[in-house]
Amino acid sequence: MLRRQVLYVLASIDHDSGEWLSQMGNVTAKSLRDSTAWSPAWVACRSLAIARTTTDDPEPLRWFIRQYIHSDILEAANLNYWAYWVGGEDGNHEALSDRFMADELGSWHGRALLRHLISALDPGSTHVELSVHSLWALLDQRPHLLEPGIAAQLGERSARLLDDTDSSTLASPARREIDQLHYAARMATPKGAR
Repeated sequence: MLRRQVLYVLASIDHDSGEWLSQMGNVTAKSLRDSTAWSPAWVACRSLAIARTTTDDPEPLRWFIRQYIHSDILEAANLNYWAYWVGGEDGNHEALSDRFMADELGSWHGRALLRHLISALDPGSTHVELSVHSLWALLDQRPHLLEPGIAAQLGERSARLLDDTDSSTLASPARREIDQLHYAARMATPKGAR
């Protein structure tokens, strides 16, 4: 966990770290042997992909989402990690290792994570595509979370993201997912509240 935090801090304060992050990303990606199973290398590669977005290069994160968040276990690992990181009612446990991510979707509820991911729908965020995909996956697994009040917030944030980004800023898979989220939000929001 400490090693991953160092990557975030270094990337956010040292704008000349792009080449080093790229080299670290290549080394870490080579250790990922199975694109359908969780491993400690998966966590490191996820962290590096996010860190690399701070150098204005969205491709490593797009590649990671496309290649390594597509199986059920990796979708669960991504959501379990988010829930742990966000905390609140969704991540009150202490993790002695990263292994908790590799389990099926945790017993956490999802409300805190949902609120966090909706607030992360910011066109200026360097890792907005991970937030979009994670929100899409969370609501796919736990659609009951989309209550009218939160649906109205999602509708507003998703509309703003769609309006404020173009196809070069938001890759087509993320644009498709945010379109689906926006539609789901509209359907879950009472007509008078739209």
